[in-house]
Amino acid sequence: LRGADYDLLRHNCCNFCDLLCAQLGVGHVPGWVTNLAAAGATLCDGVLAAATATQRAAIVAAAMAGKVDQRYRTRGAGDNDEDNL
Repeated sequence: LRGADYDLLRHNCCNFCDLLCAQLGVGHVPGWVTNLAAAGATLCDGVLAAATATQRAAIVAAAMAGKVDQRYRTRGAGDNDEDNL
């Protein structure tokens, strides 16, 4: 791996050691060595997926709010944001 490919959770020193041991012919490192980083990667993926879904929902909600506003003219030309607080 190159320096730019290093990832604390997915491509780290444990992965390097596992690959090195396998290439030396002594087998892979025990699973407990890489489990913590793998758990962190799984958690990170879940958080990123939740954040992406939330952003998409916010975009859809804003678009729908705009459609409702246009359809029912909930905001007139004379309205300003200070009056609606």
